[in-house]
Amino acid sequence: MSYKSSEILGEKSSICQCLWPDRNHYLCDDGYLNDEAEVVTIGQPIANTQIYVLSHDLQPMPVGVPGELYIVGDGVAQGYHQCPELNQQSFISNPYSSLNTKMYKTGDRARWLSNGQLEYIGRNDDLVKIRGIRTELNGIARVLDEHPLVSQATVVLQDFPLGEQKLIAYLVLCNSEKQCVLNSQHMTHWQILYNDLYAVGERPSTEGWESSYTNQPIPCVEMEEWIKNSVDRIIALSPKKLLEIGCGNGLLVQRIAPFCCEYVATDFSKNALDILKSYCFSQPPLRHVQVKQRPAHEYSEEEKNSYDTIVLNSVIQYFPHIDYLVNVLDQCTLMLESSGQIFIGDVRNLNYQSAFHSDVQFYKLKKINTHTI
Repeated sequence: MSYKSSEILGEKSSICQCLWPDRNHYLCDDGYLNDEAEVVTIGQPIANTQIYVLSHDLQPMPVGVPGELYIVGDGVAQGYHQCPELNQQSFISNPYSSLNTKMYKTGDRARWLSNGQLEYIGRNDDLVKIRGIRTELNGIARVLDEHPLVSQATVVLQDFPLGEQKLIAYLVLCNSEKQCVLNSQHMTHWQILYNDLYAVGERPSTEGWESSYTNQPIPCVEMEEWIKNSVDRIIALSPKKLLEIGCGNGLLVQRIAPFCCEYVATDFSKNALDILKSYCFSQPPLRHVQVKQRPAHEYSEEEKNSYDTIVLNSVIQYFPHIDYLVNVLDQCTLMLESSGQIFIGDVRNLNYQSAFHSDVQFYKLKKINTHTI
């Protein structure tokens, strides 16, 4: 202790340190702290409780030698609910009893002192306590390992100034080959989704744009305002030879293409492009629009230095990874003229992302009928 107990609580007060594992009702008492004690103990076992300090092969450790703490007694739990593997690891047969009792393997390290008191030393595994919450570091690492981009993870408890503690995760990412496979799977998912969305239609529309809060279509007035804002900003760039990556069914095309000499619209959804192609053919001001089906990261050598403006509007938030975005932008620079420009619209602010998703969930919770909970 950094301060004497008498200075904290007063001369007539005392502090008792007890061991109280979650899987046992109560274990030790009489571990009183005093200012003269060189070793802080946790006392002795209470009635109807036996404690063993054992080696890894379940042999008793001599007095003064650390070992792992095992508990036997009426207060020990019967096991974990529906966790046979964990029960097999933590609740083992007691080799020191003929009554077929179980010992609880605590994972705590301790040692007997010559005065019969028990000294707690620390954990024998990766279980830590941070801000009063018992946390298994390997459990967190296992969850991180399940992420498709992570090949290996480890988690440590790190001390910071002023007594603050934080959990720090170290990750080894997957190799580039697996990353390419994951990117492809991600893009295929979105391609199927948008092909289904644009399965029918005769002209560009705002169908499919829904509110994250209500899951209802965004009102046409709001959609038109959003489209006009992007269109005005792009036209202000005075584009003449424009490439739009991720054009959808053409919400921007029909409004910007009449101002351009060349307009190439690309998307990975065949159904969306079929709608756009048919619509452009029916509108004389749009007949010069070229429509190409391809993902954002593909381009041809013939397109080098071909465009003065490249547009990615409301697209990059669906990219699978930051490296994919960087790759797309690198290729865009190759397709641009020397004085070309890239317009990226609908960029979400990462600083507000957590607040946004929290607000959406709070909104939805308010709509839940409390009788159904």
